[in-house]
Amino acid sequence: MFKRFLFLLATVTLAGSCLAWEPTRPITVYIGYAAGSGNEISFRTAAAHVEKNNPNAKFVVVNMPGQDGTISLNHSTKLPADGYSINIPAYIGSYAINDILTPDVVKYTQKDLMPVMSLSTSPQVIIARLDSQVNTPRELLAYWKNPNKPVNMGVVVSAHFLLYQSLLDQSQGDREKIKLVPYKGPTLVAADVAGGHIEFGTLPLAIAAPLVNAGKVKLIAVTGTKRPPQFPNVPLLEETVPGTGANVAIWGINLVPGTPPEVVDWYVKNFGKALESEEVNKIYYDNYMTVANDRNPAQTVKVIENMRTRYRPMAEKIKQYWGQ
Repeated sequence: MFKRFLFLLATVTLAGSCLAWEPTRPITVYIGYAAGSGNEISFRTAAAHVEKNNPNAKFVVVNMPGQDGTISLNHSTKLPADGYSINIPAYIGSYAINDILTPDVVKYTQKDLMPVMSLSTSPQVIIARLDSQVNTPRELLAYWKNPNKPVNMGVVVSAHFLLYQSLLDQSQGDREKIKLVPYKGPTLVAADVAGGHIEFGTLPLAIAAPLVNAGKVKLIAVTGTKRPPQFPNVPLLEETVPGTGANVAIWGINLVPGTPPEVVDWYVKNFGKALESEEVNKIYYDNYMTVANDRNPAQTVKVIENMRTRYRPMAEKIKQYWGQ
């Protein structure tokens, strides 16, 4: 069903739209995480450029944190398909695995989702409080294999849960002593690691970097296939825990299926221009984000289909541990 939906969506030809569309009232933007999330930073940066160049475009952000973006998607996917409500999901959870991990909470199906374009990406990182004995991924695996005390890691989204489980499997860690602590937003994870309330956390680099630079937490590892230029010496987790390299945060625009092609065209054109601007690229860079390359529905659904192929088998394997 999902592949059929992707095929139908990919066949939409934006260039064939003969009618122009411009917003005439504010657009509500649903973000399923607490204020300050990577989703919000990514969107607000691009939206500011769109508003500056389109006097009629006004965006009103509504934060609806809970269940890895599911609460906001349950709501926004039932709204009219008129372009006046959009959602900014985190891809791995919303598009690939949340229906496996939390089937009783997810009220939408893949046919209720219309991914339009990606905005930015940011690697995930593992941070530790300053008094932790762990400084590298290898030390983390050794520590988790034989912990001498209870250990906890703060997580926010299901992508972090996959990373946590990969570390447990690789280290053969003691599940009775190593526990995850769920949070509604990554800024809360970073704050609690800095405050010494939890020892480890995993979150996007975009959110962790300010506390790393301020010397409040230690940066243990980063996901992705290359080191971010701002942290050229940070260990890549992929080098120690193979299979984690693709686990990066991706944020983009989702509309309600049935949205007219001319409306989709407006989003692709205007946000595409924003992503090409030096101003947006600089702000993304300063926030440890990278402008996404998939900037139309066909490209975006291909990325999502690859994610589903990669992560759904992993989610099926570890779903028994979700919430423990």
